[in-house]
Amino acid sequence: MTGDLWDVFRVGRVRRWAASPDMAHVSDPVDGHGARVAKLILALHPDPSRALLIEALCHDDGEAGVGDLARPAKAADPELAVRLEKLEIANRVKLWGEVPSITADDTRWLRLCDRLDAWMVMVSHRSDLRFRDDWKQERAALEVMADELGCGAPVREVLL
Repeated sequence: MTGDLWDVFRVGRVRRWAASPDMAHVSDPVDGHGARVAKLILALHPDPSRALLIEALCHDDGEAGVGDLARPAKAADPELAVRLEKLEIANRVKLWGEVPSITADDTRWLRLCDRLDAWMVMVSHRSDLRFRDDWKQERAALEVMADELGCGAPVREVLL
C-alpha cells in the first residue's frame, strides 16, 4: 500500500449511482458495494482465489476523483470508458501500489457478482425498475452469466 489509512477510508465513501436519475437517491458507498461483491463471491464460488476477493473488495476504489460513470454512458463512448479506466487504475495504484492480476475466470465471477449486487440494490430501493426494458436485459444477462459459471439456481432466486 502506498497511500495512507485516511485515503483508504475516504475512497470507500464515493457514492455509486450518482449518474442515475432513478437511483441517485440511494446512499451506496463503494466500500459497502465491494464488501457485498466479495460476500456474493464467497456465497456462490466453490473456491475463490485470494486475488479475486481482494479485487472484489477494491475494484471501485479508483473511482475516487473520477466518479462512477454509468455503464450505458461507457457503452455509448468506448474511448471515454478506456480513458476513465486508465484514470481509475492510476488512482488504485496510487492507493494500493498495484492492481491485482486476476484470471479470466475470476474476471467473469467479479463481473457477475458486481452486476448482481447492482440488481439487488435496485430491487431493494426501486423494485419497479425491474420491469423496464434495460433492467429486463440486465436480468437476462445475469441469468446467462450465472448459468455459465454453474450458479444459475441461486442467482435466479434473487432475480425476482
